[in-house]
Amino acid sequence: MTNGLEHEWLDTEVAALSEMIRELPPDDVLERIGLESRLNEVREELRKAGQRQDAKVALLFSGEPVVGSTAIDARFAAEALHTFDRFVRRLLPKSTRPPREAKLPPAPEPILHLTAVVPGSFGFELREIQGGLLEGSSLAAAVGKALAIVSASAGNESLLADTLAEHDKLVASGLRDFLKTVAEGGAAVRLVAGDRIVPMSRDAVRLASERANHVTVEDSESEVPGEFRGVLAESRVFEHRADDGDLIRGRISEHLKPEDLAPLISKHCVATLRTAIIQHPAKTDRRHVLTGLRQD
Repeated sequence: MTNGLEHEWLDTEVAALSEMIRELPPDDVLERIGLESRLNEVREELRKAGQRQDAKVALLFSGEPVVGSTAIDARFAAEALHTFDRFVRRLLPKSTRPPREAKLPPAPEPILHLTAVVPGSFGFELREIQGGLLEGSSLAAAVGKALAIVSASAGNESLLADTLAEHDKLVASGLRDFLKTVAEGGAAVRLVAGDRIVPMSRDAVRLASERANHVTVEDSESEVPGEFRGVLAESRVFEHRADDGDLIRGRISEHLKPEDLAPLISKHCVATLRTAIIQHPAKTDRRHVLTGLRQD
């Protein structure tokens, strides 16, 4: 199970065992020894759970496709797992993404395996099994980014656009496919990876799917010459005055450091931007992420 669920259940067992030990009669020595031994085992499992770094995520569903906590529509489950896995894989570094076409068998790549059915509503655990050429950190990072994007989709379109602007259009379409599958299935979902939990009711999933349909990401980055006006370290917001007079505001990419950009303030630079577009019938809004900056 994932770290978040492991901690939750193991903490519960620790509390239950501790309570049972407190309630034991003083003369029940054998029972006390057995319970204390199990308590030590659970505490050790809890310690080890916090040290694991491989990719693990649980998807727990409720709603129309789920029958209590015992069964789930197989067609829905297969499509939901497929679209989520594809979404995560599109967040892998490009050097580790599987090739679209290859004459030779592809090299070993990070894979999420279905390793358990998780109790509570009805859910699945996906986990990376070590043994390939790549370390688990790349897939674990992709899972973390996936949950952050899904969480942003439950917020508002501006937050979602800001988050998606960090990535290419395949990531945006992967999000749309996953949310569409869950929404059309009439399901609620709870995603758990590590200590991060993203719960979404049926209405929240439907609204998130609508937001994702309104946001697109441009195919490629653009280079805009102009004066770099500044960057705020805490909010990671930048300003760039393009040569045509437009003032461009947005966020700096997660791989850029504000202190590295500070020496370029008030200098003529070429800003590399990735843009997400929020499309409504009445208006179009653009959200920019600065992915690179060089002095011209």
